[in-house]
Amino acid sequence: MALYSAAWGLITQADAVPRPLASEPLATAYAMLANLYEQHTPPIVNTPIAEVSGAGAREVVLPCSPSADDLDYVFRLVGNKASGALSVTVTISEYVSGSWSAIVSSASTALGAGTDFDVQIALSPVDGAGRALKLEIDAAGANYQMQACAVYPDSANITAPSGTTAAGYVGAADGLLGSANSPITVEHLNRLAESSRAVYRDRKQCVVGFAQPVGRTSRLISASSWSYGAVPQMIGTSRLYIPTTAGEADIALASYGEETSTGTRYARVRFEAPGKEPVEVELQMGAGSPALDTATTTIPLTPTGYCDVKIAIDAQGGGGRVYPYAVIGWWTP
Repeated sequence: MALYSAAWGLITQADAVPRPLASEPLATAYAMLANLYEQHTPPIVNTPIAEVSGAGAREVVLPCSPSADDLDYVFRLVGNKASGALSVTVTISEYVSGSWSAIVSSASTALGAGTDFDVQIALSPVDGAGRALKLEIDAAGANYQMQACAVYPDSANITAPSGTTAAGYVGAADGLLGSANSPITVEHLNRLAESSRAVYRDRKQCVVGFAQPVGRTSRLISASSWSYGAVPQMIGTSRLYIPTTAGEADIALASYGEETSTGTRYARVRFEAPGKEPVEVELQMGAGSPALDTATTTIPLTPTGYCDVKIAIDAQGGGGRVYPYAVIGWWTP
């Protein structure tokens, strides 16, 4: 058999050279990547606040998990108040390396002319190493009640950088991609995937939230006399839903609270999905004074991506009490 047939033909030199690829689609993809960096703003705090209406000062401490890129955030607080004048100043601090420092100090804040209020306070920026935010309200006048708060990246003040960020995002070399006959390298393609992944992994999304004002007059605390032995006392239930995830999900949890009992006491967060083994996480309360604690776990989810969440606290009696001031949980895609 002949090794070559004239019928096959020979390729030309031009055919042996790879065809040029247009750089415009890649430049468009990088523009979309920059838009992701600027517009992906999941809340790091999204929680109801349990309290009764009253006058005077409040303090709420919220565990947080901010972006490593030291982004600007928005602190949003909603609630209602009685009719009448209400003068309010607000301080918001961050807990970094074992100490509190103010981000916004004594900002004069109007709680609305009516009985409902919706206040937005700019936090510029929040340290990526921060572990908690503290809201302090100094109020004089009408009674008021906080209902819920959220903290989320401020998209209006986020600009996609050109270099490499602490979170691992790497921007495009726009000048190179925009020039005629610009090269398209494997690095350009890989950078799109890696930078997108870096943004999603860096900006954790709050999926569990509970908070109440700090102080031993808080509403949801353990009983001083508990007749059910070692059975924890339930303080709240909810449903967690992550629609793009089925089967299970990894989450991180943090708490802030204290206890005056003898021995170690916990806030217990239980995750239950039909047909699956439940998962319970222990978050230790500070002994005699408030303290932060953290934990990670893998939670069960139904095929449609939900599970039920129950928060309980130890209440073994003996005269002491447990004071859970906040429990926050985050999911990372």
